[in-house]
Amino acid sequence: MLKMKTSAVRSEIPFNQVKGSKMVFGTLGLMVFLITLCLSSSILLERTLQTWRHEATQGFTVTLPPVTDPQQQFLQQIELLKLLKKIPGVLNIEIVTQEKRTSIFDHWAYPASTPHSPLSFQTIEATLDSRVKIDFPQISSTLEIFFPTIHLEAGRKSKETFLEIVQTAQISIMILAGLIGIAAIFTIAFTTHAGLIIHERVIEILRLIGAEDRFIAKQFQSYALKLSVKGGILGFGLSALFYSLLTSTIDLSLLSVTSKTFPYAEIWSIIVFSPILVAVVIMISAHTTVMFALSQET
Repeated sequence: MLKMKTSAVRSEIPFNQVKGSKMVFGTLGLMVFLITLCLSSSILLERTLQTWRHEATQGFTVTLPPVTDPQQQFLQQIELLKLLKKIPGVLNIEIVTQEKRTSIFDHWAYPASTPHSPLSFQTIEATLDSRVKIDFPQISSTLEIFFPTIHLEAGRKSKETFLEIVQTAQISIMILAGLIGIAAIFTIAFTTHAGLIIHERVIEILRLIGAEDRFIAKQFQSYALKLSVKGGILGFGLSALFYSLLTSTIDLSLLSVTSKTFPYAEIWSIIVFSPILVAVVIMISAHTTVMFALSQET
Protein backbone atom coordinates (compact mmCIF):
# COMPACT_ATOMS: atom_id res chain seq x y z
CA MET A 1 0.00 0.00 0.00
CA LEU A 2 1.00 3.58 -0.63
CA LYS A 3 1.87 5.35 2.63
CA MET A 4 1.44 9.13 2.52
CA LYS A 5 3.87 11.29 4.46
CA THR A 6 2.55 13.76 6.98
CA SER A 7 4.94 16.37 5.59
CA ALA A 8 2.93 16.66 2.40
CA VAL A 9 1.59 20.12 1.74
CA ARG A 10 -0.75 19.50 -1.17
CA SER A 11 -4.36 18.95 -0.07
CA GLU A 12 -5.83 15.60 -1.05
CA ILE A 13 -9.29 16.64 0.16
CA PRO A 14 -11.36 18.93 -2.13
CA PHE A 15 -12.12 21.68 0.39
CA ASN A 16 -12.73 24.15 -2.43
CA GLN A 17 -15.98 22.38 -3.22
CA VAL A 18 -17.41 23.20 0.20
CA LYS A 19 -19.62 26.28 0.22
CA GLY A 20 -19.84 28.62 3.16
CA SER A 21 -16.11 29.15 3.74
CA LYS A 22 -16.58 32.91 3.30
CA MET A 23 -19.08 32.90 6.13
CA VAL A 24 -16.64 30.99 8.35
CA PHE A 25 -13.65 33.30 7.85
CA GLY A 26 -15.99 36.31 8.09
CA THR A 27 -17.18 35.02 11.46
CA LEU A 28 -13.59 34.43 12.57
CA GLY A 29 -12.65 37.94 11.43
CA LEU A 30 -15.44 39.45 13.52
CA MET A 31 -14.32 37.37 16.51
CA VAL A 32 -10.73 38.57 16.11
CA PHE A 33 -11.98 42.16 16.02
CA LEU A 34 -14.10 41.67 19.15
CA ILE A 35 -11.26 39.97 21.03
CA THR A 36 -8.93 42.83 20.06
CA LEU A 37 -11.50 45.34 21.27
CA CYS A 38 -11.90 43.54 24.60
CA LEU A 39 -8.17 43.24 25.24
CA SER A 40 -7.56 46.89 24.31
CA SER A 41 -10.34 48.01 26.64
CA SER A 42 -8.80 45.90 29.39
CA ILE A 43 -5.45 47.66 28.90
CA LEU A 44 -7.12 51.08 29.19
CA LEU A 45 -8.96 50.02 32.34
CA GLU A 46 -5.75 48.68 33.86
CA ARG A 47 -4.04 52.04 33.28
CA THR A 48 -6.96 53.70 35.05
CA LEU A 49 -6.80 51.21 37.92
CA GLN A 50 -3.10 51.83 38.47
CA THR A 51 -3.67 55.48 39.33
CA TRP A 52 -6.94 54.97 41.16
CA ARG A 53 -5.38 52.29 43.35
CA HIS A 54 -2.78 54.83 44.41
CA GLU A 55 -5.36 57.53 45.07
CA ALA A 56 -7.66 55.12 46.87
CA THR A 57 -4.96 53.93 49.26
CA GLN A 58 -2.75 57.03 49.50
CA GLY A 59 -5.39 59.33 50.87
CA PHE A 60 -8.09 59.78 53.45
CA THR A 61 -11.72 60.84 53.77
CA VAL A 62 -13.10 63.10 56.49
CA THR A 63 -16.82 63.42 57.19
CA LEU A 64 -18.70 65.95 59.32
CA PRO A 65 -22.30 65.59 60.46
CA PRO A 66 -24.83 67.90 58.76
CA VAL A 67 -25.74 71.28 60.23
CA THR A 68 -28.97 73.21 59.79
CA ASP A 69 -27.35 76.57 59.09
CA PRO A 70 -25.88 76.75 55.54
CA GLN A 71 -23.56 79.59 56.54
CA GLN A 72 -22.24 77.64 59.47
CA GLN A 73 -21.68 74.65 57.21
CA PHE A 74 -19.74 76.82 54.76
CA LEU A 75 -17.54 78.20 57.55
CA GLN A 76 -16.92 74.70 58.82
CA GLN A 77 -15.74 73.62 55.40
CA ILE A 78 -13.39 76.61 55.07
CA GLU A 79 -11.88 75.95 58.49
CA LEU A 80 -11.49 72.24 57.78
CA LEU A 81 -9.83 72.91 54.42
CA LYS A 82 -7.31 75.22 56.10
CA LEU A 83 -6.43 72.52 58.63
CA LEU A 84 -6.08 69.85 55.95
CA LYS A 85 -3.79 72.02 53.80
CA LYS A 86 -1.40 72.34 56.76
CA ILE A 87 -0.93 68.56 56.96
CA PRO A 88 2.49 67.57 55.50
CA GLY A 89 2.19 65.39 52.42
CA VAL A 90 -1.30 66.46 51.32
CA LEU A 91 -1.18 66.90 47.53
CA ASN A 92 -4.75 67.89 46.74
CA ILE A 93 -8.11 68.23 48.46
CA GLU A 94 -11.55 67.63 46.97
CA ILE A 95 -14.95 68.53 48.43
CA VAL A 96 -17.49 65.81 47.73
CA THR A 97 -20.54 67.80 46.69
CA GLN A 98 -24.17 66.89 47.17
CA GLU A 99 -24.50 66.17 43.46
CA LYS A 100 -21.61 63.73 43.52
CA ARG A 101 -22.75 62.11 46.76
CA THR A 102 -26.20 61.42 45.37
CA SER A 103 -24.95 60.06 42.04
CA ILE A 104 -25.50 56.43 41.11
CA PHE A 105 -21.94 55.59 42.15
CA ASP A 106 -21.34 57.40 45.41
CA HIS A 107 -24.46 56.44 47.28
CA TRP A 108 -22.63 53.16 47.96
CA ALA A 109 -19.77 54.94 49.73
CA TYR A 110 -21.23 57.94 51.52
CA PRO A 111 -23.98 58.39 54.09
CA ALA A 112 -26.99 59.48 52.08
CA SER A 113 -29.84 61.74 53.09
CA THR A 114 -32.94 60.06 54.44
CA PRO A 115 -36.58 61.15 54.20
CA HIS A 116 -36.44 62.06 57.89
CA SER A 117 -33.14 63.90 57.53
CA PRO A 118 -32.89 65.85 54.28
CA LEU A 119 -29.53 67.32 55.33
CA SER A 120 -26.39 65.81 53.83
CA PHE A 121 -23.08 64.97 55.44
CA GLN A 122 -20.05 67.11 54.65
CA THR A 123 -17.34 64.99 53.04
CA ILE A 124 -13.85 66.01 51.98
CA GLU A 125 -11.18 63.77 50.43
CA ALA A 126 -7.42 64.30 50.32
CA THR A 127 -4.65 62.61 48.30
CA LEU A 128 -1.32 62.07 50.04
CA ASP A 129 2.27 61.99 48.81
CA SER A 130 3.47 58.37 49.01
CA ARG A 131 6.97 59.60 49.85
CA VAL A 132 5.76 61.19 53.09
CA LYS A 133 4.95 58.99 56.07
CA ILE A 134 1.51 59.90 57.41
CA ASP A 135 0.45 59.38 61.02
CA PHE A 136 -3.33 58.89 60.77
CA PRO A 137 -3.92 58.74 64.56
CA GLN A 138 -2.10 62.06 64.92
CA ILE A 139 -4.13 63.61 62.09
CA SER A 140 -7.36 62.34 63.64
CA SER A 141 -6.42 63.71 67.08
CA THR A 142 -5.55 67.12 65.62
CA LEU A 143 -8.80 67.38 63.68
CA GLU A 144 -10.90 66.28 66.66
CA ILE A 145 -9.58 69.21 68.68
CA PHE A 146 -11.39 71.60 66.35
CA PHE A 147 -14.15 69.25 65.15
CA PRO A 148 -15.05 66.75 67.91
CA THR A 149 -17.67 65.01 65.74
CA ILE A 150 -15.40 64.52 62.73
CA HIS A 151 -14.92 61.04 61.27
CA LEU A 152 -11.67 60.14 59.46
CA GLU A 153 -11.13 57.07 57.27
CA ALA A 154 -8.02 55.94 55.43
CA GLY A 155 -8.46 55.88 51.66
CA ARG A 156 -10.52 58.00 49.30
CA LYS A 157 -14.03 56.56 49.37
CA SER A 158 -15.09 57.81 45.94
CA LYS A 159 -11.98 56.32 44.34
CA GLU A 160 -12.57 53.04 46.16
CA THR A 161 -16.11 52.94 44.77
CA PHE A 162 -15.00 53.64 41.20
CA LEU A 163 -12.13 51.19 41.70
CA GLU A 164 -14.58 48.39 42.45
CA ILE A 165 -16.71 49.32 39.43
CA VAL A 166 -13.73 49.43 37.05
CA GLN A 167 -12.35 46.15 38.42
CA THR A 168 -15.73 44.51 37.85
CA ALA A 169 -15.86 45.92 34.32
CA GLN A 170 -12.34 44.67 33.59
CA ILE A 171 -13.13 41.15 34.81
CA SER A 172 -16.35 41.16 32.77
CA ILE A 173 -14.47 42.23 29.63
CA MET A 174 -11.86 39.50 30.07
CA ILE A 175 -14.61 36.91 30.59
CA LEU A 176 -16.28 38.17 27.41
CA ALA A 177 -12.99 37.85 25.50
CA GLY A 178 -12.64 34.30 26.78
CA LEU A 179 -16.19 33.44 25.73
CA ILE A 180 -15.55 34.84 22.25
CA GLY A 181 -12.41 32.69 22.04
CA ILE A 182 -14.38 29.61 23.10
CA ALA A 183 -17.01 30.46 20.49
CA ALA A 184 -14.26 30.61 17.85
CA ILE A 185 -13.03 27.18 18.91
CA PHE A 186 -16.51 25.68 18.72
CA THR A 187 -17.06 27.35 15.35
CA ILE A 188 -14.01 25.75 13.79
CA ALA A 189 -14.71 22.44 15.56
CA PHE A 190 -18.22 22.40 14.10
CA THR A 191 -16.90 23.35 10.65
CA THR A 192 -14.22 20.66 10.83
CA HIS A 193 -16.69 18.00 11.94
CA ALA A 194 -19.03 18.99 9.11
CA GLY A 195 -16.09 18.68 6.72
CA LEU A 196 -15.39 15.18 7.97
CA ILE A 197 -18.97 14.19 7.16
CA ILE A 198 -18.97 15.89 3.74
CA HIS A 199 -15.65 14.31 2.72
CA GLU A 200 -16.34 10.96 4.34
CA ARG A 201 -15.87 9.04 1.06
CA VAL A 202 -12.57 10.79 0.26
CA ILE A 203 -11.28 10.19 3.78
CA GLU A 204 -12.25 6.53 3.55
CA ILE A 205 -10.33 6.17 0.28
CA LEU A 206 -7.30 7.90 1.75
CA ARG A 207 -7.30 5.55 4.71
CA LEU A 208 -7.66 2.53 2.42
CA ILE A 209 -4.56 3.48 0.42
CA GLY A 210 -2.56 3.91 3.62
CA ALA A 211 -3.04 7.52 4.73
CA GLU A 212 -2.47 7.98 8.44
CA ASP A 213 -4.89 9.86 10.64
CA ARG A 214 -2.23 12.52 11.24
CA PHE A 215 -1.98 13.12 7.49
CA ILE A 216 -5.74 13.60 7.24
CA ALA A 217 -5.73 15.82 10.34
CA LYS A 218 -3.00 17.92 8.75
CA GLN A 219 -5.19 18.50 5.69
CA PHE A 220 -7.95 19.89 7.89
CA GLN A 221 -5.43 21.80 9.97
CA SER A 222 -4.04 23.50 6.87
CA TYR A 223 -7.55 24.36 5.71
CA ALA A 224 -8.41 25.77 9.15
CA LEU A 225 -5.17 27.79 9.07
CA LYS A 226 -6.15 29.19 5.67
CA LEU A 227 -9.54 30.26 7.01
CA SER A 228 -8.05 31.70 10.20
CA VAL A 229 -5.44 33.67 8.23
CA LYS A 230 -8.18 35.19 6.08
CA GLY A 231 -10.25 35.87 9.18
CA GLY A 232 -7.20 37.31 10.94
CA ILE A 233 -6.52 39.68 8.05
CA LEU A 234 -10.16 40.78 8.12
CA GLY A 235 -10.07 41.21 11.91
CA PHE A 236 -6.77 43.11 11.72
CA GLY A 237 -8.21 45.39 9.05
CA LEU A 238 -11.34 46.10 11.09
CA SER A 239 -9.31 46.73 14.26
CA ALA A 240 -6.80 49.01 12.50
CA LEU A 241 -9.59 50.93 10.76
CA PHE A 242 -11.57 51.33 13.98
CA TYR A 243 -8.49 52.47 15.90
CA SER A 244 -7.45 54.87 13.14
CA LEU A 245 -10.92 56.42 13.03
CA LEU A 246 -10.90 56.68 16.81
CA THR A 247 -7.51 58.42 16.95
CA SER A 248 -8.45 60.83 14.16
CA THR A 249 -11.78 61.88 15.68
CA ILE A 250 -11.15 61.70 19.44
CA ASP A 251 -8.33 62.97 21.62
CA LEU A 252 -7.41 59.61 23.17
CA SER A 253 -5.34 61.28 25.87
CA LEU A 254 -8.67 62.26 27.42
CA LEU A 255 -9.68 58.60 27.67
CA SER A 256 -6.65 57.89 29.81
CA VAL A 257 -7.27 60.73 32.25
CA THR A 258 -5.51 58.90 35.06
CA SER A 259 -2.42 57.86 33.10
CA LYS A 260 0.59 59.90 32.05
CA THR A 261 0.78 58.30 28.61
CA PHE A 262 -1.74 56.61 26.37
CA PRO A 263 -0.83 52.92 25.70
CA TYR A 264 -0.40 53.20 21.92
CA ALA A 265 2.28 50.49 21.74
CA GLU A 266 0.27 48.02 23.82
CA ILE A 267 -2.87 48.48 21.73
CA TRP A 268 -1.05 48.09 18.42
CA SER A 269 0.64 44.97 19.80
CA ILE A 270 -2.79 43.54 20.61
CA ILE A 271 -4.07 44.43 17.12
CA VAL A 272 -1.10 42.63 15.52
CA PHE A 273 -0.85 39.56 17.75
CA SER A 274 -4.55 38.79 18.32
CA PRO A 275 -4.98 37.30 14.80
CA ILE A 276 -1.84 35.19 15.31
CA LEU A 277 -3.10 33.89 18.65
CA VAL A 278 -6.51 33.05 17.18
CA ALA A 279 -4.88 31.26 14.21
CA VAL A 280 -2.79 29.08 16.51
CA VAL A 281 -5.82 28.19 18.65
CA ILE A 282 -7.87 27.42 15.52
CA MET A 283 -5.17 25.09 14.15
CA ILE A 284 -4.95 23.18 17.41
CA SER A 285 -8.74 22.94 17.59
CA ALA A 286 -9.04 21.60 14.04
CA HIS A 287 -6.26 19.04 14.55
CA THR A 288 -7.72 17.84 17.86
CA THR A 289 -11.23 17.58 16.41
CA VAL A 290 -10.11 15.43 13.45
CA MET A 291 -7.89 13.16 15.53
CA PHE A 292 -10.65 12.58 18.07
CA ALA A 293 -13.30 11.92 15.39
CA LEU A 294 -11.10 9.49 13.45
CA SER A 295 -10.08 7.67 16.63
CA GLN A 296 -13.74 6.99 17.35
CA GLU A 297 -14.13 5.25 13.98
CA THR A 298 -11.38 2.70 14.54
